[in-house]
Order: sequence, then C-alpha cells, then structure tokens
Amino acid sequence: MPLINKFAYTSPGPRSHNQDSILVEILPSADLLCGVADGVGGNLGGETASQLALDIIAAAMRSDSSISLLEAITRADEAIKDAAQKDGKLAGMASTVTVTKLIGNKLIGANCGDSRTYLLRGSGVKQLSYDHSEVARLLREGKLTKETAVDYPRKNILDSALGAHKPLQVHEFECNLQIGDRIALLSDGVSSVVSKKDFRDLSVKYNSLNEYGASVIELVESRETRDNYSLIIFEI
Repeated sequence: MPLINKFAYTSPGPRSHNQDSILVEILPSADLLCGVADGVGGNLGGETASQLALDIIAAAMRSDSSISLLEAITRADEAIKDAAQKDGKLAGMASTVTVTKLIGNKLIGANCGDSRTYLLRGSGVKQLSYDHSEVARLLREGKLTKETAVDYPRKNILDSALGAHKPLQVHEFECNLQIGDRIALLSDGVSSVVSKKDFRDLSVKYNSLNEYGASVIELVESRETRDNYSLIIFEI
C-alpha cells in the first residue's frame, strides 16, 4: 500500500448542530476507507442518520472485504429506515453519502445524494461522484443552463438519499490512481461555495496536503457557507 497523507475536517458552520459525519479508517486488509455523510431531519434526526450511515458502511466493510460499497450503502439505507420507524423523534431522517475505498492504487467509490468525490490530478479536476439532486438532473436534461442553475430556488431538493421515501439511487465509480493524485470527499456545505476550479487552483498552489486542506476550509469560511461542512482529502 502506498504512503498516504490524509486531511479531515468537519464543522457545524453557522448552525447549532452538525448533521454531517465523516469516516477515515484503515481496514484490516490495509485498505483506506473514507466517507462523508450529510444528514437531514428535525432535532437529532440528521445527526443520527449521517452517523448511522457511516457506522453501518464501515461495519460491513470491516466484516467482509468482498462486500461491495453498493451492498454496504443498501444496508445503511435499510438501517436508517428501520431506526426512523422505531423512534418517532427520528421520523423523516435521511442522509447523503459519498464513500471511497482504496486498495493499493485502485480507488473504488459510491455515492447517493449530493455529497461529492473529486479527483485532482496535475492541473485538472474531475468529479467522480454523481449528484442525485433536482438541479443536477435538470442540468443533465438541458432544462437548466449553468447560468440559470446558480439561482435555481430548489437547489436543496434531492432525488435520492439514504432513508428517504424515494427509490435508492447509488452511483458507483472506480479509477486507478497515480502518485501525486489527490482525492477529496465533501458535503454540499463545501461545494455550495467552493467551485471545482477553486479546488483545482488551490491544489496546484499548495504542495503540502495540510496547507491545501486548510486553504479550502479558509475559503469555505470566508464565503460564509450557510450549512454544516465537511472535507476529507487524501493523496498518494
């Protein structure tokens, strides 16, 4: 397994509760498992949903290295629905998730909702995840342009999330990493104020991973995100 540098940060931002959860874990098989989940739901619902999502995914990956991320996410979806059904205070809770597993130089990932995974290579950036959101779907269908999407009023409407009463949509992705590549996992509290171009420009500017991560967080705070925000970056 190549040497991996890691940066991880989560904050409630301007809100009183942090409904984001993050996961960075070395699995017994020497794989690196990372995840960002962004919960929704009243009171403790969002916090419970995002933490439960990552707990179930991590437990599944620890118990059996052959389990796919799709299967682990499906189990998490069922667990969130089950918990919400048993406790009325948690009714309506749901969570997005983006999760990656690194095996050697091979990255395997999956996501549901609008938490994202980016690949930063050289002077380029590529979104590996797929936004399951109304605004992203309308963009893909050509019903919105990038310009009109900026002020679209229903940006926070998700087409799918774990625990939600909509069909579970999971996007799977994989790629072979090269030495020097950086992978960023982030919640929409980051992506709502920091563009892919910003991610790329700051990655090119900072050789140190810690300085790079800190510069992204600084930008999130200076642009006054209105949400909880979470960021994991690792490089090989």
